[in-house]
Amino acid sequence: MLGEMGLEGMSAGFRFNSDLLRSEPDRNSAQAAYPDIAFALDHPELRALFEPIDDAANAAKKLGRRRGIEAVCMVAVALLITAWMPLSEHEPLWLRQALAATGAALGLIGGYLGLSGVLFGEAKHAWLRNRFATERLRQLHFQSLVALAPLVMKAAESGDRTPFLKARAAALARFDSEQLAHLDAKLAGVLNRDVGEEPWLLDVAFDPAAAQGAHLNGFLDALAHLRIDHQIDFAEYMLSSDAKLFSKLPFQQIKIIDGAALGCVLMLLVLDVLVLIGVAAGAAPLLLVLAHCGAISFAIVALALRTLEEGLQPHREVERYRQYSASLRLIRARFRGANSSAEKLTALKELEDLSYAEMVSFLNSNHEAKFIM
Repeated sequence: MLGEMGLEGMSAGFRFNSDLLRSEPDRNSAQAAYPDIAFALDHPELRALFEPIDDAANAAKKLGRRRGIEAVCMVAVALLITAWMPLSEHEPLWLRQALAATGAALGLIGGYLGLSGVLFGEAKHAWLRNRFATERLRQLHFQSLVALAPLVMKAAESGDRTPFLKARAAALARFDSEQLAHLDAKLAGVLNRDVGEEPWLLDVAFDPAAAQGAHLNGFLDALAHLRIDHQIDFAEYMLSSDAKLFSKLPFQQIKIIDGAALGCVLMLLVLDVLVLIGVAAGAAPLLLVLAHCGAISFAIVALALRTLEEGLQPHREVERYRQYSASLRLIRARFRGANSSAEKLTALKELEDLSYAEMVSFLNSNHEAKFIM
C-alpha cells in the first residue's frame, strides 16, 4: 500500500521503508533471519530507483504543506488586521493606510499561495506523482516475490539464481518502460476515474500451487513479516499519537486542531455575552469595541484552523487507516489459518490488491485537499 506515504525518514515509533531493506541494518537482519532466500528479498536495482523518487516526494510534500500553512496564516492575519481597524480611526492617516496596505498585501499573497502553491500546481503534482511512483515500485517488489516464488524456491535449492534474477530484472525493465516512462498518464488515469485498472504489474501468471520446496515456509514467513506485519505496524503507527504540537500523525493533528478550534468558539461565545452585558450596563464604548474585535478575531482563528484541517485531511486519514488496518488483520488471519502454502500465497496476493486500492484512495484524498479560506 502506501507503505510510508507522506512521512519520511526515521521515527522513534516506526522505521520507514524497512520492508524494502533500505538501510544496511535492515539488510543485515534479513540476511541473518533468512539466509537462504535473502537474495530475493533484497533488490538493489529497485532501491536505486526508489530512493531518489522517495526523497523528492518527501521534499515536495514538505514544501506544499509549508506553503499551505503560510497561505492560511497570511489570509488570517489580513482578516485580523481588518477586524481591528476600527481601533485605528484616531491614528494618523499614514498609519491607517499602512495597515490597510499590509492587510491587502497579505491577503493577496496568501490567496495566491493557496490557489497555486500548496498541494496545488507544481508542488502538489510533484508530491502525488513521486509518491505514486514509489508505491508502485513497492508493489512491484512484493508482487514479483509472490509471482516468482517458484523461481525463488528453485534458486534457493540449486544455488543457481540466474533465472530468478533475469525474471526480476525483466519485470523491473518493463515497469520502467511502461509505468515510469508514462507516469503522468498513469497518475491521471487513477485521479480521473477514482479507481485503478492495473493493480497487477507483472505479465507472469499467478499460480499459488506452483511454488514448492524446502525453503517455502521460510520464504512465506519472510513475506508475512516484511509485508503483512510491516503494513499493520505502519497503519497502527499512523493511528497513534504523540506529544508534538506540529505532529505528522493525523490523530494528533485532530486533537490539536479540534481542541484549539473549540477553545476559539468558547472564547467567541464568552466575548459575545460580555458585549451584551456591556451594552446593558452602559460600558465604555472602547471596551465594547475591544470585545467585539476580539470576538471577530477568535472567529477568524477558528476558520483558519478548520481550513488547515481541510488541507491536512486528518479525519479522512484516520478513517482510511482504520479500514486498512482492519482489512490487513483479516488477511493476516487468513494467512495464519491457511492449510497450505498455496492458500498463504493467495492471501499475499489479496494484500497486493488491497494495497493498490488503498493507494488509489490515498491519492484521490490528497488530490482533493485544499488550503483555501
